[in-house]
Amino acid sequence: MTAPQVTVVYAGEEPPAGWHASVFVAGPMPRDPDTPSWRPEALRLIARCWSVDGSLAVFVPEPRDRHRPPVGYVHQLWEDRWMSVVDAILFWVPRELPGTPGLTTNVEFGRYEGSGRVVLGMPPHAQSVRYLRHFADLHEAPVADTLPETVSATLDLVGCGSWREAGTRDVPLLVWRTSAFQTWWSALSARGEELRRARVRWTSGSGAVSWVVDATVADRAGVVELRRVMCLDGSSGPATAVVQVTAA
Repeated sequence: MTAPQVTVVYAGEEPPAGWHASVFVAGPMPRDPDTPSWRPEALRLIARCWSVDGSLAVFVPEPRDRHRPPVGYVHQLWEDRWMSVVDAILFWVPRELPGTPGLTTNVEFGRYEGSGRVVLGMPPHAQSVRYLRHFADLHEAPVADTLPETVSATLDLVGCGSWREAGTRDVPLLVWRTSAFQTWWSALSARGEELRRARVRWTSGSGAVSWVVDATVADRAGVVELRRVMCLDGSSGPATAVVQVTAA
């Protein structure tokens, strides 16, 4: 049996080759590197509360040494890459102006507010967060007022997780758990093909009953193509993914 294990991946670092669940810890970072960040406390809570027999990868968009941040565009690419694939995105927004404005946080939350993978946390004193709360409520995303409650809601979202490695790491649990994706994935594996990479483009409905994924697949001969895999019927029963080859 696998014991609970938490691996923290800081900005610019490569994550482990596989995991049962993954979380991105999003939110404003103090502009002054000498001002303490809230993220160490979030990581402590996550490590304490993760009790599942399996591995949890936690992505932290801060460098290990905040006095030596990565180059801006490199950091942006890293954030975009891993925020797009994690099972849950924890947003903690202790916004205080002018110290922690969190302008980038607004953009990131707007990109994923309806993804089904977001948890929003804001302390009562946070400034200019009414719009964030409105859209979290609109998309029925969990909302919390304390950091411990936010962490708890995030881990509830991923549950027990499910082992994924290599290209399947790119498929969030929300889609991975659907019968349509598992049917497509099983057929792919049976043909000896390999999922190299994936990106969820769209989900809809509770539990992502409908979704679109761009999948980079290599066949037995090593020929790679981009396939758009779709489940659009939104039914509650067994569903079938439709494959469209979009590029060589």
